[in-house]
Amino acid sequence: FPNFHVDASLRREDGSEANSGEVGELFMRGPHLFAGYWNNAEETTNVLQQGWLATGDLMTRDEEGYYFVVGRKKEMYVSGGENVYPTQVERVLQKHGAVALAAVVGVPHPKWGETGWAFVQLHPECTCSEADLLAWCSQHLASFQCPARFMIVDDLPVGDSGKVDKRALSRIAAATNND
Repeated sequence: FPNFHVDASLRREDGSEANSGEVGELFMRGPHLFAGYWNNAEETTNVLQQGWLATGDLMTRDEEGYYFVVGRKKEMYVSGGENVYPTQVERVLQKHGAVALAAVVGVPHPKWGETGWAFVQLHPECTCSEADLLAWCSQHLASFQCPARFMIVDDLPVGDSGKVDKRALSRIAAATNND
């Protein structure tokens, strides 16, 4: 639920309010919001819209008003006209017994616009093939959500924040995709 003194709104791409169960970007307003970015009027204009802060967080809301994080707007990619939220794909992959950690990024594709590439770190002493991971995803995801490629790695790159560095993964995918 939103905190006290915080108004929350989930909005579609066209700015209209998203329905319960529908993915939308989280907008917030309240007395705690900042006035803008220091010396960056352009970015301030991008995120502050009529007193509402566009967070970049993609969420759903159920009938009772509970909010659920789906992913980040910047990480979402479009494959064959369908929105794919990497966080949803990562959650499915991480339920596979051999997978310790997974990260998914969108990679340009000539036919589909973008397709997902999954970078997967396995638990020690576990083995798993790309075919196994694709079969797992096919059981739990729609076909457009299934990554087109799986790269099994020893370690995923981590940024200063301690989170997986998806920009680094995108660079690896772009370099590999050009091979």
